[in-house]
Amino acid sequence: MRSGLSIGFRVGDDLRFGSLTSSPDSPNLRGSWSALVKRIRRSKFGVKFQYCLVRTSEGFGVLHFLYRGSFIPVEWLRHAWYDIHHAFEVDIRRVYSEGIVRYMVVQYMSSQSGYVRGSSSRLWIFRGAARVFRHLLKVCGYVGGLADWKGILLFQSILELSGIG
Repeated sequence: MRSGLSIGFRVGDDLRFGSLTSSPDSPNLRGSWSALVKRIRRSKFGVKFQYCLVRTSEGFGVLHFLYRGSFIPVEWLRHAWYDIHHAFEVDIRRVYSEGIVRYMVVQYMSSQSGYVRGSSSRLWIFRGAARVFRHLLKVCGYVGGLADWKGILLFQSILELSGIG
């Protein structure tokens, strides 16, 4: 998550953090998210919509997501989410620092019982990033692997800034 967010800040993308809730009448959360992403991408707001998602078991199920891309009005998102998932609680806010990543890791990924699953869109970071990261850790150890990983991400952000990546 930190990688895509750092790159997003470097290339000047708008970054936002959102939460979507469920209700007792809600259908499958995964299918609803997929339908929402398709609706966003077909709209005038979704030209560059790339996301990182965390699903939790809070309440009837909650999705927390970071996204890079155009501004999406909360009323439009609330209406679309209610239409798809029959739940209307939607929160979205602009991210001004990388502190939100620490919040997501501490709150949902550090042995919390509420964490269910994490995922991201295909272009949140480069294709095969998880495989490369695991290989670096295996070959270089933890400290060396993290140092090399930061170098790779810096290189990716330079490519994005130059319009190549």
